[in-house]
Amino acid sequence: MIEPLACVLHNFKEANVTADDKVLILGSGPMGLLSQIVSKSKAALTVATEINPYRLAFAREISDYALTPSQLHEATVDEICSGHKFDVIIDTVGTQLEMAEQWIERGGRIVPFGINANYRYTFSPTKFVQQAIKIIAAGEYRYMFEEAIRFAAETPELEKLVTRKVKLNQHEAAINELIGYELNSLKVVESDTVKTVCSLNVEL
Repeated sequence: MIEPLACVLHNFKEANVTADDKVLILGSGPMGLLSQIVSKSKAALTVATEINPYRLAFAREISDYALTPSQLHEATVDEICSGHKFDVIIDTVGTQLEMAEQWIERGGRIVPFGINANYRYTFSPTKFVQQAIKIIAAGEYRYMFEEAIRFAAETPELEKLVTRKVKLNQHEAAINELIGYELNSLKVVESDTVKTVCSLNVEL
């Protein structure tokens, strides 16, 4: 999990997330859950969204609040954020910048993190200038592995992301489960003897 953790830490560093920030993480898939764990260690408030019940339950064990997108409305945000919106919004889905724009505070930072090559987003530059909203695309994450290793050593709850192990000769069934979105498990990691199913992306 060190490689994706390094990527998450890099995005948080580029977004300059501080202990005073209220952070909204859109999506509670692999990178979303890692982002929530990192956010809990760095920010004042961590809120997550997710449509899949299994992943939503997972997010509720990590974040201060975990909601479906339909539950994210003005009254809820006003209560959670004490009359404000979010200082930092991280789109781990790759298709949620419209929602990010809706809930970002004046002077806030939007981080497009998830990747979807077909997604297009149109925004008003005037609105972003007048409200001092920043879009931060973090790019490459070299030189973050040492920090990721240190963070992992200090964060035993990362073990929660390992939900199941399967033997190497059962790899095809495990991969098909993930690709088919049978989301009672979240990641397959290849090793010499087993493939570990946890909450990140598929690595082969």
